[in-house]
Amino acid sequence: MRFFIGILVSFLIVGCSNQGDDRLKEKAGIEGREQAEQQRKIEDERSKQMEQDLAKRQNFFRALEGMYEGVISETNVKVRLVFTPNRPIYFPDGRVRTNEEVADDLLNLSLEVYVSLQFLDIPEAPPSDCLIADVRPDLVRGFVKVSSSESECPNRFHAYVGEEVLSNWDDAKVEGKLTAQSMISGAVQQIPTLRARNYSANSPEIFEFTLERVENE
Repeated sequence: MRFFIGILVSFLIVGCSNQGDDRLKEKAGIEGREQAEQQRKIEDERSKQMEQDLAKRQNFFRALEGMYEGVISETNVKVRLVFTPNRPIYFPDGRVRTNEEVADDLLNLSLEVYVSLQFLDIPEAPPSDCLIADVRPDLVRGFVKVSSSESECPNRFHAYVGEEVLSNWDDAKVEGKLTAQSMISGAVQQIPTLRARNYSANSPEIFEFTLERVENE
């Protein structure tokens, strides 16, 4: 009799132990799923914030993208700058992208700038052309530095974005900052003008001039 009672007690103990283990496993599983869901929500929120930062940058790029021309009066050289984003502008399609996808755009989005110089005093001469890659505008100041140590372009250009033609560099700085804010917000979808300075490798002089949009690329 004692033998059977011992067996029964053993079964009860094992059964209770198994039930306890099952409950612990179930609790651990629930906690694991909750933690995973919480982590997913955190990552989705971070991704959304990154998308918002990217959208502001893309608004600026979209407003700047295009072709601009101007003449440096002192040298009678016609300058053409063509700004093109190095990758397509992303339009949200309702899908929440991963942090890695958005970070890739944030880190690598830049401009390619085609530079063409035409010497108007020598109309038969072909234009001097070159391409500058990895141009990253200053979105706060509305300032663009078109130059690269890796480019063969002998000239470099500094420019401020603007909604109106300005002949004063200090005014252009103020206008550039204000215009940049409007570009980032999307209020200005296409800028009409740039106030630029030309720095040539062949001359110590700095030439200041205006570039105006002539064609939407």
